[in-house]
Amino acid sequence: MAVNGASTAHEPPGTLHVRLLTPSGTLYEGAASAVAAVAEGGALEILSDHGDLMTPLEIAVLKVSPPGGEPVTFAVHGGFLEVKPDEVRVLADAAESGGDIDIERARAASERARRRIADASTGGEEVNVDRAENARKRALLRLGVTGRG
Repeated sequence: MAVNGASTAHEPPGTLHVRLLTPSGTLYEGAASAVAAVAEGGALEILSDHGDLMTPLEIAVLKVSPPGGEPVTFAVHGGFLEVKPDEVRVLADAAESGGDIDIERARAASERARRRIADASTGGEEVNVDRAENARKRALLRLGVTGRG
């Protein structure tokens, strides 16, 4: 397993080779016994020998469970999940591991978005509500991945 690193593409039998890619590079690459994600159609858990799949991802948690290790969680801000029988590739618009998230910044973003949504509901300042709701969803996701939300 490697966060911000690399491993070989040959994993032990019964495991998946997982790659989490963002526009800035590889965020995670390594072996996993399972990968849990939220696609537009709902929650998925991918195990070894899963059938081929390509699906858009929601703004949600991605959980990678290394064999015999603690799960690693990421905040994934949209993208695509590609599954082959023993390989999972996540092409994320943006993603962060819990350890890389600035908690105070995420809290401030959540509060800022909450205020913008409230302003829109009271007829205050002109607000793009969908954009504000997505910003709040991303901020709450980031806080949830840190375990301190």
